[in-house]
Amino acid sequence: MVEVLLPEIWNKIFTYLNKTDLCNVLLTCRYLYCVGSDPLIWANTSICKERISPTSSLQFLLWPRFSRLSSLNLSDSELGTQSATNLFKIIPQLLNLKHVNLSHTNLSAVCPTVLCSAVHLLESISLQQTRLTINQVEAVLVTLSTSSNHLVSLNLARTDLSKVPPDILAHGLATVLRVNISSTQLNPDQTRALFDIFSTPNNKLKHLIVREVDLSTANLDSLAKGVASLITVNLQETKLGMQQCNAIFSHISSSSSLISINLSHVTLAGVPADLLARAIQKLDRAGLNWTQLTAHQLTKLLDIKNKRLVLQLEGVNWDGVPAQLVVKYKMRGCFNIFRRHISSPGSL
Repeated sequence: MVEVLLPEIWNKIFTYLNKTDLCNVLLTCRYLYCVGSDPLIWANTSICKERISPTSSLQFLLWPRFSRLSSLNLSDSELGTQSATNLFKIIPQLLNLKHVNLSHTNLSAVCPTVLCSAVHLLESISLQQTRLTINQVEAVLVTLSTSSNHLVSLNLARTDLSKVPPDILAHGLATVLRVNISSTQLNPDQTRALFDIFSTPNNKLKHLIVREVDLSTANLDSLAKGVASLITVNLQETKLGMQQCNAIFSHISSSSSLISINLSHVTLAGVPADLLARAIQKLDRAGLNWTQLTAHQLTKLLDIKNKRLVLQLEGVNWDGVPAQLVVKYKMRGCFNIFRRHISSPGSL
């Protein structure tokens, strides 16, 4: 009876089933097993993390039904040295796999060579808080800088990078479009090498998250020029000094690339109001939460005419700011929330 319906119709029906129910259906007969194993049905499936053990072979990923798998999220799973090694050996065989999330797993004992053989084949990988060793990190960065790679997004947040040679760090990261190196304990030599390379013609890194890294001793000129050459940058909680902030805003004023900056939890009270407003008005988004802005600075910011600009000003003191400007800002915030909801229903 099941053969009466065309495979295309069954495939449409299967899209309404969760993966547990689909697996049960596949066990009912040979025909449905064949039809329900179509790779297109399983292309966006989520792997059950609870079934991953430190010694899992993960050979099921090589089943034909997973041949179109595009993303794999094993974050916070029980992935161990053996299962992680198996995964990195399998990834080169999954030609459609582009995105992998291994955050909060333990990869410290994985062979650096095996790790590198997979990373450069992906488009994005999250290695946040995976206990990577210096040897592993160096191997990955050297591979990225010396071989052809497809990687456009790399997350190394909460990995200790302080002992990675500055040149290796800078040249490796400069090959990736989006990089997250938050809470990575960078030293002054590393930050100078990194921000210097942003201004070079071969640099591909345009979106940087470096929050919770102490940049108070970073070279002023390198930092300012590097930030201004990016497209988006997150400098939240980076302990920047007043001179560094002034230099950054001066370079932003003449930048033709930067459209978004987050300076939340960085003290900006000493930045001249005119300089601050002149720089921020060139952006599309500015996160200035808890930055101790003065009433004069806030007045200048709220008087900016750039309609594209989205200002984030949580934790500021509104005393002394003209009431009409405050009301206008808060009304605009409500409108932006409404607009996001209309464009993405259910986002609220």
